[in-house]
Amino acid sequence: MRIYLSVDMEGITGLVDADDVQPGGRDYERGRRMTAEDVNAGERRSVGLSPIQWRHRIARRDGRWKESNAQGTRRASRGGSGMTRPTHGTLHHVEVWVPDLGRALASLGWLLATLGYTISQSWASGRCWLLGQTYLVLEQSPALTADRHDRRRPGLNHLAFHVEDAAAVEQLTVEAAQHGWNLMFPELHPHAGGTHHYAAYLENADGFEVELVAINPRPDERGTVSP
Repeated sequence: MRIYLSVDMEGITGLVDADDVQPGGRDYERGRRMTAEDVNAGERRSVGLSPIQWRHRIARRDGRWKESNAQGTRRASRGGSGMTRPTHGTLHHVEVWVPDLGRALASLGWLLATLGYTISQSWASGRCWLLGQTYLVLEQSPALTADRHDRRRPGLNHLAFHVEDAAAVEQLTVEAAQHGWNLMFPELHPHAGGTHHYAAYLENADGFEVELVAINPRPDERGTVSP
């Protein structure tokens, strides 16, 4: 069984004002996240599929504004059967083993939720966070052989995420300090990665590093990226 679902923002739980549903509105970004949360939750509870099954058997199309309203939902293709298909070679998922799930949820979990990810699976030792067609797993596995992550050892060095613009990078950096994150290279921020790379590098208590990269860096009056 395959299901095609068309979504519109009007009627989504908690969206009651034009500013919630129109691009440029005061609460539009919040409305996009709420739309995605409603759609994700509704699918899992009403269709009767397991969390893995619904990711592969349901395609969605955002019904308005060039299919851009539902942040964190998959966009259906316009050709063929109208069902989505991952692009060959793109990431399917990333699984990160953490020494303490509670600490990971407080820092990494908060960040993922703030970026628009939604929990698609939850079990005693882990969580699965979904955005688009890619998901990220945080798990405190009983097979762990160490109690701290070291990004300088072979393996994962850091995770990097797109963020809308420079202002969003700065806001997240400030808020992250209340959720277990410390700003790395403060003397070089926000250009620790280079003059034309606007990003924040953060580290949590367990040694995991994330990079928040502005999609649209702050322009100066000439329209070029400020150093």
